[in-house]
Amino acid sequence: MVGTSAGSPQWAGLAALLSQAAETRYGSIASRLYGLKGTSSYHDVTTGSDGFFSAGPSWDYPSGLGSPDVNLLVDNFLGASAPVKSSSVFQGLNVTTTGNLQVNNATHTVSGVLTVNAVNATTKGTVYAKAFNVNGVKLQNQSMSEGTSLILSLPVNPYPLSVDLTLILQHNTTLVMTTVSRDVSISGSISVNILDVTFVMSYFNSVQGNPNYNPRADLAMRGTVDIIDVTLADNFFNAPVLS
Repeated sequence: MVGTSAGSPQWAGLAALLSQAAETRYGSIASRLYGLKGTSSYHDVTTGSDGFFSAGPSWDYPSGLGSPDVNLLVDNFLGASAPVKSSSVFQGLNVTTTGNLQVNNATHTVSGVLTVNAVNATTKGTVYAKAFNVNGVKLQNQSMSEGTSLILSLPVNPYPLSVDLTLILQHNTTLVMTTVSRDVSISGSISVNILDVTFVMSYFNSVQGNPNYNPRADLAMRGTVDIIDVTLADNFFNAPVLS
């Protein structure tokens, strides 16, 4: 048995594996399979002929996209994995964030576990430690890519801090960026909202030592509330807050 008589049931079985792994029922997946062209999902067949056409690099009539590498195709189809590992010193604390985020291409969401440890930079004693569960955070379209932002709130003294995380997904490649600041979620809501942005802006241009200075608005802890603080609040507007 050769040709479509062999290929059709093989691809039907592969589609069933994809549905099982993603815990969803797929309809037509042809466009997404072609979207993986040129990736490790396929073994490109570049030689040979069907008697009418010759095989070559990339798509061709005799072999299509090539033969699938099932393990890699399932991984690439379902979504990329985004490892997270960062460390920075802020407000006298060495804040370390580790973990892994998994992108689900079927639901356009991100899930995973992120562990944050805040250690006193001088005494080396643990001040705060928590594992944050990230469950189904929606990816947003951003022109040529998708992305999302998260705030991990740390209730420490003298002022609450936050790990501010941004994930960008482009062609199944992930980029994770993290910073530590005074807690962007000043209002303590489930997401960064207009109250937080307005609070920071209301202290714009105030300087440490002046009566109108508020350290909670000084997100970057630079001794002045300036455009850096406003931009930080604005960039994470609507970002979900985990606490």
